[in-house]
Amino acid sequence: MRKMLLTVGLSLLGITFLITSGQAADSKKDMETAIYKKAASAINSNKGAIKKDLRVDFRIRESMYLDAYEDAALSEEDLESGIIKTAPYSADLACKAYVLDKNWLIVSATCMRYSQDPVEVNGIRYTNRTGREVISPFKFKGHTIPADNYEYNSDIMLLWTGDKETADFLNEFPKVNILAVSSPEQLFTLSANGVFKINTARFGTNAVRERDLKSSSIKGNKFQLDEGLTDLSGTATDPIFFSTPNEREFIAGYNNGMLTYALQITIDDITNTFDGRPSKEYFSLGLKDLDFIKQTVLEKRPSDWTRIKQRLFYNQTATPYFN
Repeated sequence: MRKMLLTVGLSLLGITFLITSGQAADSKKDMETAIYKKAASAINSNKGAIKKDLRVDFRIRESMYLDAYEDAALSEEDLESGIIKTAPYSADLACKAYVLDKNWLIVSATCMRYSQDPVEVNGIRYTNRTGREVISPFKFKGHTIPADNYEYNSDIMLLWTGDKETADFLNEFPKVNILAVSSPEQLFTLSANGVFKINTARFGTNAVRERDLKSSSIKGNKFQLDEGLTDLSGTATDPIFFSTPNEREFIAGYNNGMLTYALQITIDDITNTFDGRPSKEYFSLGLKDLDFIKQTVLEKRPSDWTRIKQRLFYNQTATPYFN
């Protein structure tokens, strides 16, 4: 009888041990999974990226022209030439940039728009611009990117560097994700699972504010924000970010405001430099912008593509668009 009781006792003890061991194994597995998820979240999180903008200063040169037939004050000799063009004049510009990768900055393409303000030279009012060149390095926080190291399309502008010291500096910044959509309507859909924020330079200081998208405001790839009379609207080169609950931040578009500037023709123009005008409109980014980033990176610095493609998303924020 004792032998039987001992056998039963040992069996129960074994079962208890197996159950306890199984629970411990499950707990260990759950803990490992939690740690993995937390580590992955930490890697993917770029919390605070919206606040880490860089002011990039540079200098451009361009000419003005007009259709001579539209100006009755011109001489017959001028009229025979058809087009009147001035010699190039320079101007100082500054735009808001974000770190896409340790070797790359991304800027709104509105930074490269010609000003629409007319310019008067020697009594002639010029209304068109042409022949823009970047004639200085792009400067930020004591670092520079060569004047030739830029490309842009209608929506975004990319700057890149091969300088190790500059790359090390940029690598300390959180890297932005890019969210392109087939239509701004998709942004409205995504808003159910995140919030939109703007970083505006209005009135000379950066300010991060949450915003809602304005219903029935979509026109093409343009849309507006639901803003009150006292809200700060965005200005030229200001981005709009989409932020998810797990603290991932995506550039989803830019303010459509104009960057105006004074070509340095007279001594007064030296101090009357540039100004970002506010706009109610924003524009979303599209698939062509992701393709533009891919093409530019593979052409200029292909070794960076493996990292950068992990930050490019289309119509959703779960999986990068490029495999």
